Amino acid sequence: MKTKTMKAVVKYENKPNATELREVPVPEIGESDVLVEVAYVGVCGTDPHMHNGSVVFNFNCPFILGHEFAGRIVEAGKRVSKFKVGERVTSETHADYCGRCALCRTNNYHLCRERKGFGFHCDGAFTKYVKVPERILHRVPESVSLKAASITEPFCVAYKSVVSNSAVKPGDKVVVIGPGPIGLLCMKMAQLQGASEIVAVGAGPGCDSETVHECGASERSDHQNRLGTQTGELQPGPADCEIRDVQGTFQPYMGRVGESPDADGHGTNRPGTRDHARAPH
Repeated sequence: MKTKTMKAVVKYENKPNATELREVPVPEIGESDVLVEVAYVGVCGTDPHMHNGSVVFNFNCPFILGHEFAGRIVEAGKRVSKFKVGERVTSETHADYCGRCALCRTNNYHLCRERKGFGFHCDGAFTKYVKVPERILHRVPESVSLKAASITEPFCVAYKSVVSNSAVKPGDKVVVIGPGPIGLLCMKMAQLQGASEIVAVGAGPGCDSETVHECGASERSDHQNRLGTQTGELQPGPADCEIRDVQGTFQPYMGRVGESPDADGHGTNRPGTRDHARAPH
């Protein structure tokens, strides 16, 4: 690789609109890292919030934004054994974690207190090349485009919410409140789980009726609907599972309709998710 610098979208200060396009050095990889040439990168709902300063915590600036990506390996460290140059890959978002705490040792390293995420605590993928540890790489099958693979992480959020941390069964009726990107993916996961009816509640940019129906919704309501919602709170009804944003905490709530979440945002009948899931936009 001949180039030594690359253009990148950099958050350079903890204040609104402190983001700019900069020329930065191509990252140097370690013995257990690979260098990925980014083909596609997704724009998470948190990225514009970080740009306009509407997040409630500070970061160690400057850093490159972007954490949903896919591309090809162009360089591999000498201790990399499971991947090779030229392979198509995507990556988990946790670039670093301690590896020693109870969470790491029980394979819950995504919840490690020392976790450092791409595009938050270390340089991300809004650029040409990104350094990725081998341990968090995943191959992209030839049947999947790199464009589709770049949103693997949002699909994993939906899978974790609807499949791992819920109990949607064939024949269930599911309500998704907030048909943004994550909400739409949750609908598709519920459809794949065999839900007989999926109701999408809410409106947003790009969330037209055609889109929600393509993702599996059999019914959509912007305001008042057959379940009696007008202010965002569902009344008791015949649904088996409800998926919604809980007070902007980025944690989908899963429980029976009419059930209130507890202090952690969980229902009493079904497990909630503690994942770093994005709220439906």
